[in-house]
Amino acid sequence: MALLSKDFPLYEKLWQRLVVPMTRRVDPSVSIASNERNRLREEVSLLYERIAMAHYSVFYFVGRAVRRLANDEDAMENPEDVFFLLDSAGDNLKRFSLALNEFAKDWGGQIFEPKVANFPKGFKPFEEIEAYRDALLHNSVLGRGVNVKKVFLPKWHPRPPISPLERVAASWRKAEQLRQEELIDTKALFDRLLRELFQLLDKLWSTALYALDSPAAVAKMTRVFCISDSDISSVDFSGSTANPLSASGTWVIPEE
Repeated sequence: MALLSKDFPLYEKLWQRLVVPMTRRVDPSVSIASNERNRLREEVSLLYERIAMAHYSVFYFVGRAVRRLANDEDAMENPEDVFFLLDSAGDNLKRFSLALNEFAKDWGGQIFEPKVANFPKGFKPFEEIEAYRDALLHNSVLGRGVNVKKVFLPKWHPRPPISPLERVAASWRKAEQLRQEELIDTKALFDRLLRELFQLLDKLWSTALYALDSPAAVAKMTRVFCISDSDISSVDFSGSTANPLSASGTWVIPEE
């Protein structure tokens, strides 16, 4: 969690608010020292499991991308891996948003706008991330410019006919003909994409937290998660994502 704590602080807040009640932490019969405490409860429906899985997967893939960029100079010269990770985060963001909207239907609410069904269109920067992922992974090696210190990729534009990236994806000779203003330094590109990505995540997670504090949502979650005689918003779910076993589908296999 420390890797994203500054840029994505609401992840853990929503995890505590939404995912922790799905786990056996709310079962007083499970010891606080038991690994079973971190697992999803058997009675949790498939929809809620999908919400938990997609929520964690956004965090996982964004964290992997950030770590790769921070620790590996090769990521700038060979950006395919980072775009794969960021695009995978986008896939799970769509899954999470659609599943949470489905959850909200049960109390007659809606958390995210209907346009989420058209994701990544209208969700900056994921439309651009998807375009780079497709160009880099669905074609032969993409032509790119280099100098002593930097690697340059063709710029993307949302209108394919005038997008340098779209024009040269299938031709090294066309890529060599690009003007300097049609290229972008990979570091500058990733810096901007991550900045826009975290702005979007902050907005969406804030929206979800606000919606889940409504009386109808609280009543629904109290009923669904079987936390009787308590308002779910007042329960102390103080779990932390600092322990990966607390937040993911990872489990402990005893040594033989």
